[in-house]
Amino acid sequence: MRPRLHRVGWPLPPLLLLLPSTAITLFTWYATADQLTLSAPDWTHTSGVIAERTRLPAVLAATSSALIASRLTPRTRIFAQAWQVRAGWPTVGCHVLAALGWFLGAYLRGLLPLLWQTAARVDYGIPDPLVVGGAFLGLAALVALGYLVGAVLAAPLAVPAAAGAALLILYLPDVLGQWGALAPAVAADPPHLGMREERPFAAFRLAFFSLVVVVAGVLAAHVVRVGRRQSVAPYGVATVMLGVGLAVVPQYPAWAWVEYDPRKPKVCEDRASVRVCVHRGHEAELAAAAERADRLVDAYGPGAVDFHEVRDLSLARSHDDVVIGARQGVVWLRIRPGWAAEHSVPGAITRRLVPDAAAPRRADTPPRTVEQKFG
Repeated sequence: MRPRLHRVGWPLPPLLLLLPSTAITLFTWYATADQLTLSAPDWTHTSGVIAERTRLPAVLAATSSALIASRLTPRTRIFAQAWQVRAGWPTVGCHVLAALGWFLGAYLRGLLPLLWQTAARVDYGIPDPLVVGGAFLGLAALVALGYLVGAVLAAPLAVPAAAGAALLILYLPDVLGQWGALAPAVAADPPHLGMREERPFAAFRLAFFSLVVVVAGVLAAHVVRVGRRQSVAPYGVATVMLGVGLAVVPQYPAWAWVEYDPRKPKVCEDRASVRVCVHRGHEAELAAAAERADRLVDAYGPGAVDFHEVRDLSLARSHDDVVIGARQGVVWLRIRPGWAAEHSVPGAITRRLVPDAAAPRRADTPPRTVEQKFG
């Protein structure tokens, strides 16, 4: 059994791969467990969750990669001598690819329940390749960066140093917002159906992480091949300067993070009192929304109704479309993962018919009932 495990992890020690991979799988499963029971799931939201929940697994992967490099590249190792044929990129490539295969596989195993639930309950759309690809490439970038830190320091100090670098890249954008070129490292709040991440933003993130992978790999190979005395000082200073520049130099133009998806397939159901239209991806919610909207319109009476359609907000094509639609007799219904028709439909219609129901009210003013409002 043990020789077989060594062959699977070759050329890395199996424990340096098995333990962090198990932790990554468990943390990923725990981080996505709250998404498994949400109503109205969609692939747009799931893709955003995959990108957003990669932070902690990426930190674990970076620190584990730093530990691997610090254990296997010191000059005390016979296979890490500068005169060895495989010194440099052959060694770095084998180590990084083996670690990345294990850690990325562990992340995918942790995502399996979420992917299975979404695929079983959603019959529209596919995962966003730019968003999901950015998440996976970001994990690869942090594995390469962690390996570089471990190769440079070649000491236990490399583990906390790699963790600090990964945390800086992943969480600094939360502080700086759009005022930092590190911002593409993290997706914004997961977009919902009918929206998507801005295409230039998603493409820039792919290019950003690709650059990190290439630069970290080249520097790590150089450190392993020629030794640290000649390479650490200049390359270390250059790396720090590059990191500071990426952190503080604002981007231009500032990202809008999300944009309206031009694809808007619509499904409608006409009831006696009102028409209800939803996005094709929300077709499973149409019957419940139409039934409740029809009952509410009948309860209010025709004299109190100043709209003719209840429309899924996922069908909006722009902010102006929302404003103009409301003026032309459309009630916009917000359907999101986790929504409940028994609360969302009455809330949307009540805000339209009784506007002051959602407005701030003085403590000494009793609330107005529907009968008082409409006689």
